[in-house]
Amino acid sequence: RRNFVTGDIVLLKQESVRNVWPMAIIEGVNADLDGSVRSVQLRLGKSRNGDQRQILERPISKIVLLVEKETLINER
Repeated sequence: RRNFVTGDIVLLKQESVRNVWPMAIIEGVNADLDGSVRSVQLRLGKSRNGDQRQILERPISKIVLLVEKETLINER
């Protein structure tokens, strides 16, 4: 299974309907001693009221990979 890496674009799982889950980009990863990523720091986009971007830390069980960083680089 692929580890999350900085630059991946993900959806943040929430208790709401999937089509309103916020999108985020991974800013950092926290790995265990085996090198498996267990949690990530996420940067969310601006909120609807125009506040600054939020940085959150979430376990990988609460995120869904949307676009791999390598895909973004190859499309440029």
